[in-house]
Amino acid sequence: MSTPKLSLDLYGIANRLQSVRRSMGLSQVEWAEKAGVSRLTQMRYEREGEDGQVPPLSYFSKVASELGVDWLHLMVGDQATPKRRGLSNDRS
Repeated sequence: MSTPKLSLDLYGIANRLQSVRRSMGLSQVEWAEKAGVSRLTQMRYEREGEDGQVPPLSYFSKVASELGVDWLHLMVGDQATPKRRGLSNDRS
């Protein structure tokens, strides 16, 4: 059995950060304060494309500890939840 490989989706990180932040009802300023970064830095992390910036691992660690957010989901999205064959509860 081989270990699944996760790929880092740089553009997806920005979308997931923004989506999770909004779902928690936090502004960029509130999130940034808890994550230990400035609002401008948070804005860059949530921006896609050439103007965007990928957060360092220390940021993900801080977000996980301060906000209770799954850092692996922020980094790789749905890949963080492996789908296992034959383990579904659906018995139809």
